[in-house]
Amino acid sequence: MGRFNFKNFMTFVTTDFSKNIVINKQFLKELPVPGKTGLDWFLFCYFINLYKSKPMLEIGAGAGGSLCTMLGFTDDLTLIDSWSQTWEKYTVEQCVKKINKTIRYIDCLSTDVDVKDLKPYAFVHLDANKDFDHTVGDLELVSSVCNGMICVDDYMNTMWPEVTWAVDYFVKNNPSWKKIFIGNHQIFLSQHTHRLKELIVDFPVMTRNDITCLTYGKLPSVVDKFVENSNMKYSWHSIAWDRADTSIL
Repeated sequence: MGRFNFKNFMTFVTTDFSKNIVINKQFLKELPVPGKTGLDWFLFCYFINLYKSKPMLEIGAGAGGSLCTMLGFTDDLTLIDSWSQTWEKYTVEQCVKKINKTIRYIDCLSTDVDVKDLKPYAFVHLDANKDFDHTVGDLELVSSVCNGMICVDDYMNTMWPEVTWAVDYFVKNNPSWKKIFIGNHQIFLSQHTHRLKELIVDFPVMTRNDITCLTYGKLPSVVDKFVENSNMKYSWHSIAWDRADTSIL
């Protein structure tokens, strides 16, 4: 039997994202893109793909970019949003219509949601409340119905420091939930162990205390399209690497 080349396997898996119909529509600007850096967008896809075709939940849709990405991997999506901010429900409805899918809408604040109206979800994305109490409340709500992974947007984002404080508080007080991976401005939590060999092989990451996070280094080419088409170009990892390279010439 020939020797298994894990790098070749990783390249096959990750480039498959470019074949995703919804992701391609986002690349072509036919659908809104997530409010994430290109690197975080790619990582978002990577972890969602672990739960492909399973029930998913999002709290806080914004313009619908992250929701559209999630619909590229599932036909079973629930959205909780009060529509009390800048974005309108109509905009999201039109996006869902373009993808030819349907979702379940719960039109209220997450604090008003009865857990009995929810079901088990494999992947949850939190991108609504940015203050400490509401973020903790959202985590407590979804952790009771999530049997897979929770992604919290804006973790380690200095614009909303209370999100980071809330996540750290929640994990400390709910030790069954572990920090699995930290991106640019998002974190992935789970009660289960995840083997992240695909990321560790080709991405500049380090693991400490069972938490994998990004560090300095070149990013693989599979991330390029996400960086090029993101509405948030900044990624200090590649910038720092480039500067380090030129400084020694």
